[in-house]
Amino acid sequence: MRCLLVEDERQVMESMAEFVPWKELGFAAPLMAANGLEALKILETNRADLIVSDVRMPRMNGIQLVERLEEFLPD
Repeated sequence: MRCLLVEDERQVMESMAEFVPWKELGFAAPLMAANGLEALKILETNRADLIVSDVRMPRMNGIQLVERLEEFLPD
């Protein structure tokens, strides 16, 4: 399984990637995006079983990301 981390604060994102035991939880190393727009680009070519997103981010926030995902990934 694959997780996508969406967080504009690089240190927070890297800490989540490093300290969460992804492998023990059944996940490959997480994909990472700095905002909702980057996340959408990643999701065009990569599947994510879990998305962990910040709500407040520049360019596209977490709520807007979820709304866009509902449009093109209704499942």
